[in-house]
Formats: sequence, C-alpha cells, structure tokens
Amino acid sequence: MWKVNGELPIGKISIEESRWRSILLVDSNFAVESLNYLEKVTSLWIIRVAFKLNNVFQLVNIDDLILEHVKFMPEIYDNRIYKSPFVSLRFIKYVVLFRTEIDGFSYQTALSIEYSVNVLISYSSFSNNHVNSKDSNTNILLAKGLNQLHVLYCNFFNNIAEYGSVFEITGISSLLISMNSFHNNTIANSALYLGRYVDTHYSYVRIQNSIFTDNKSYSKGGALTIDKLSSEPNLSIEVYGCSFSENSGEFGGAIHSFSKLLVTGGMFYSNTAVQQGGAIFAKDGLSLRSTYFINNSVIDTSLTYCTDNNCIGSGGAVSFLVENGSDSSLVIFRSSFDGNTATRGGGISISRPDELSIEGNTFKDCKADFAGGALFISSILNQTFSSSLIESNEFSNNQGLTYGDDMSSIVYTVNWKYSIDGKQYNYLDSNGIKIYPGQVFSLFPEAFDIFDQYIPVLKETSELGIKNSDKFQLERQGYSFGNIFISVINQTDFDSTKLTLVSAFSVTISEIPIIVEPCPSDTSLKPANYGKSYDFICQQKPSYDYVIAVAVTLTVLTLSFSVGMVAVCTYLCVKITRKVNYWVKRDKAEKDIEKRLLENEITYMEDHSLQTVNSTGSGKRQQVSFIISIDQIFPEKKIGEGGSGVVYLGKWHHHPVAIKCLKIEDTANSDEIEKEAAMLCRLRHPNIVLFYGVSLTQHKQYLVVEYLERGSLEKYIQDMKRQEISVTFSEKLKLLIDIACGMVYLHSLKIIHR
Repeated sequence: MWKVNGELPIGKISIEESRWRSILLVDSNFAVESLNYLEKVTSLWIIRVAFKLNNVFQLVNIDDLILEHVKFMPEIYDNRIYKSPFVSLRFIKYVVLFRTEIDGFSYQTALSIEYSVNVLISYSSFSNNHVNSKDSNTNILLAKGLNQLHVLYCNFFNNIAEYGSVFEITGISSLLISMNSFHNNTIANSALYLGRYVDTHYSYVRIQNSIFTDNKSYSKGGALTIDKLSSEPNLSIEVYGCSFSENSGEFGGAIHSFSKLLVTGGMFYSNTAVQQGGAIFAKDGLSLRSTYFINNSVIDTSLTYCTDNNCIGSGGAVSFLVENGSDSSLVIFRSSFDGNTATRGGGISISRPDELSIEGNTFKDCKADFAGGALFISSILNQTFSSSLIESNEFSNNQGLTYGDDMSSIVYTVNWKYSIDGKQYNYLDSNGIKIYPGQVFSLFPEAFDIFDQYIPVLKETSELGIKNSDKFQLERQGYSFGNIFISVINQTDFDSTKLTLVSAFSVTISEIPIIVEPCPSDTSLKPANYGKSYDFICQQKPSYDYVIAVAVTLTVLTLSFSVGMVAVCTYLCVKITRKVNYWVKRDKAEKDIEKRLLENEITYMEDHSLQTVNSTGSGKRQQVSFIISIDQIFPEKKIGEGGSGVVYLGKWHHHPVAIKCLKIEDTANSDEIEKEAAMLCRLRHPNIVLFYGVSLTQHKQYLVVEYLERGSLEKYIQDMKRQEISVTFSEKLKLLIDIACGMVYLHSLKIIHR
C-alpha cells in the first residue's frame, strides 16, 4: 500500500503509473492538475483531503473507491475558474462518497458517476455550482448506468443548471433516495430528474422522507421530473413521506411524471405551475394516499379553449392527463385539498383514465376562476360514477366562478334553439330547419355538464359542418353559431335537399337536420360577394321596369326635342365627369385614411390570427382587417339617432348589420372615432356586441357592428316592465348571468362601461 499523509506542496500529483494496488490519501491538500487512469490500482481510499482542481479528476476501472470527508473545488486564477475542471468516476465496482463536498464548479457537470455497480452517497453536499453548458454535460451531478444507487442525508442547494438538472439519474436498476434536501435551485428541468436509458430496466425506485423547497424550473416539474422509466406495467415510482413547498415549474410546480407514480403521506404546500398542475402534473398512472395539498395554484388564468380533452390553466393541485392509446389509472384516497386555485379544477383536473377511484377525500376552500372549484373533468365519465363522487368525498366552501362550485365537466348534453330572420324557435322540428342558400340563421346551444349544470359560457373548440355533402357548403365565422348560411358550390339548379349539420364539442356530437330549398321566385343563384367565386347564394333578380320606362321616355324626347336632347346629353357628360372626379378623389382619401389607421394599429389580429372553420370543420389561419370598403355596406332603413350620428339597419356580405354613421367634424373628432374603433376591434366575447369593422369616406365614417333584432338592453328591460314581452324567471336569470359575464370580460381588459 502506498500512503500519503500530510500536506503536499501545490503542484501536479501524478500516480497514473503507480505500482501500488492500494492507495491511501489522508489529511492532505492538493492542487491537482490531473489524476486519472490508475490502471494497476484496485483500491483507493481518500480521507480528509481537499482538492483544488484545474483539470479533470478521473478514476476508471477501480474495484473499491472510498471518499470520506473529501472536498472538491475548482482552482481559481484572477477571480475565475481555469480550464473548467470536473470529477469523473467510471467503471468502478463499489463507490462510497461520505461527507463529500462539491462546491463552486461552473460550465459543465461537476461530478459524474457512470457504468458502476454499487454506489452510496451519504451525508454529502452539492452547493453553489453553476452549469451553463449547452452540450450533454448540462447537470450538476450525473449518475448513469448503475446497478444500485443509494443517496442518503445529502444536501443540494444554491445551484444553477441553465440547460439541465441539479441531479440527473439515468438508467439505474435499483434506486433509493432518502432523507435528502433540495433547496433554492434554479434549473431548466428539475432539481431531481429520473430519466430512461437504453437497455436498462428499473426494478425498484423509492424516494422517501426528503424535502424539496424553493426549486424553480423553466419547463417541467420544479422539484422532481420522472420520465417514462420502464415498459414494465407493474413498476411504480414510490414517493413516501416527502415535503414539497414553494417549488415552481411549467407543468407540475413540484412533480412532473410520465410513469406510474405512488405518493403516500406527502405534503404539498404553495407550489405553482404556469400551465397545469400546481403541485403535480401526471400522465400514465397516479395514486395519492393520505397526502395534503395546501395553497397550490396554476398562475395562467387566461380562459382558453379546451382541445383534445386538455385544458390549459387546470388543476390547482393535481392535473392528470391521459394520452391516446395509453393504459392509465388514477386513485386518490383519504387526501386533503385546501385552498388550491386554477382556472378549471381548483383542486383536481382529470381526463378519463381506464381505472378511476376517488374516495374519502376532503375538498375545502378550493377555487376555480371558471369551472369546477374542487374538481374539473375534461372528458366524459359515466353518470353513475359521477354521482358517487359526491357521496364518497367531502366538499365545503369551494367556488367555481362561472359554474360548478364543487365539480364540473366539459359539455355533456346540448339542447338547440335557432332563429331565422329574427324569429326564434325553442326547439328543433324533426323535419329540420328550412332555409334557402344565403338565408341567414343562428343556432343557440344550451349546454350542460355531466352533473346537469348549465354552462353559460362555452369555452370548448366546436366544429360545425355539413355531413356527407359535396354540393353545399356551410359559411361560419370562427367558433360562432350566429349568422350562419348555406351556399351552393356550383351554379346548378337543385330540388329541395335534406342535409345534416354535425356539431362536435370535445366529446359531444349533435346532428341537426336542415332542408335546403330552391331560391324564392324573386331571387336567383348568383356568386356570393365575399370573394369565393365558386360559392353561390340566392339574391334578388334585377328589375327592368325602370330601364324600359327610361328608354321609352328618351326615345320620345329624342324624336320631339332633338335640340333639347343635345343639351341634356351635354349636361349629363359634365355631371358624369364630375362624378368620376369625385370618386377618384374619394378613393384616394379613403386609402390615405386607411393607411393612417393602419399606422395607428386599427387593424387587429386576435392572437395574430383568426380561426375560421369550413364545412368539413377544418381550421384555416388568415389575417383579418377591420377596414370595410364603402361599396360593401348597404343601409336599408334608419333605426335610431343620437347626438353623435344616425344608426341604420343594413347588409354587409349578406349579413344583417347595424351601421352607425358618424360625421367627421374636425381632426380631434376623427381621432376619437379611430380610438373607439381600435377599442371595439379588441372585443371578442359571446356577451359583447360583435364589431365587424369601419368604413371610411372624406366626410363620414361608418362603424359596422352586429345587429340585434330586439334592440338595446335598456329597451328590452323597458318592454319587460311594460309587460309587452313575457319573460320567465329562468330567462331573466340567464340575462343577468350574460350581463355579468360581459362585464367581467370588459373589466379583465381594463375597460369601464359607462
């Protein structure tokens, strides 16, 4: 045995060619340039030694390695670390790190232990390391390809891994993490990351009695991320008696799991996620037993549409998501959810697992900004199980601000109403809705969740199209059910045709029969005036009576007063010339004003795009302009007048609209109108009058908005007071809910309605 005892001078220690099979380093301080490839050494004991590294410290092919009371730190020259040193241990049968410190390393992985048999790390600390490498060495500590790894009583704190984790464990057959602390780490993935490795199968994984606090992740779980570790169906990752507090991540503030996860006796407090799962975001399988969730939250409160049984902003404590084609189970037993918040599912958000059991739990003071104060179901379960949720769990003082204080789900059933030409019908005739091409109608879905709760605001993607038709096409704006009409693809005559409209929410499909009839006698099929040359709708036939009368009159005048006709023709030529000049000037002025409006960002794109749905239900992205050409709007009759202008009922693109005519008195007045248009184009909500655009001339501006046949809300309320219309109590209540939803939307945009 070769023994070094005492402090050696700073310099290079090189024992690569040592003839000793056993080496003991005791009570020494080294400035190490390199220590690697001890080819003949079978046992190496390093006790109470401090290493200052300026290069690689690498040990390979040793039977036994014991590091006790050893400290590794980088050598610092001129206040900077030289040559990015690191410690690498590879192909070692038995590794013991006891009271070992890894402190102050930067750039790349500080310690890696790879392809070894049994590794024990205990009472050690890893602190103040900052790894910013973008290549494969992105973690503070890496354990890879080991047969057995035990990590006991260790501390991981004040570390930064800009592209990785504090501790990545990949491909371990047997893993035990016990009595450790992860605190104040900032990472891209997680403080502790369990990954999968080729040809390595996990047989036992347990994390117990450990504390995770104030770990911040840029993407996944702040404290712990578990990848799809094994295809073995019976393997469960056990997390027992652990505490998670004030951790944050994108999906899963504390835990992000793709494997079957069993959490027992855990405490989750004040964890936050940006997207989903304030404490836990899990796929595949999750079992929670005797676990407490207190004041966890999802901070994304924007109310977005649910797509593919997935709702962003859901699961204040737990979000459980099932991927298509995967077997999954969810068990929650005797756990407590207190004060958790999210947009949907203040406590829990779940999609449909193959096996589901939620019993003996308490939900208290949980809040959802939209639906499901305690629990939100983003897929459809059978009603028998849904009823048992109420009986087998305890709920108190939970809030769902739109619907479902305790529990709610996505759309389960839909009752349909419709209106044609302003007349509303409360039910669908079995014979179908009778319309002709171009006739505008509106559908009114009354949606209910699986708990038979009315859903006042629909926030699910909804497809609407014609079933099995290559002759007719449905025209619709976005996800709106209002101002819909049918067009004919080719200009050919047809008989009365029965079609089926198919409406599909996330998991609910409705079929609505319609009958498309030939054009009325005073109309004929003509190209629609919204730019699609292959779409035809019924439009009024031109009248020739006036033309004939004028021709006869002109003939008589020509024969009787030839000299007068010359004068009249001269007058008409002058008139036409002036008119042409007027139109040229007006077109130039309109373009100038439009350019100025565009520079002032009157053109608005919702999320930089607007989704439209064709007859097959597919979505297209296109840019939307709120500038409407003056020749596209057709005022028909005056319906109101105020101090700022006159309001007309008219048509735009075959839709009935309200046209507000405003006079431009001066530049300040024009700027006020532009500001109003800029504000209106931002508003898109079912309970706010829809703004279509603005039409410009030199002396007038026209605001084009949605036409409501019953007039203003004030008039509607006055009609109810005078008993001119009969309204039931439930309809009045729905009216108040709609008003409140509209006001909440305006206030969310910091707009005050006066």
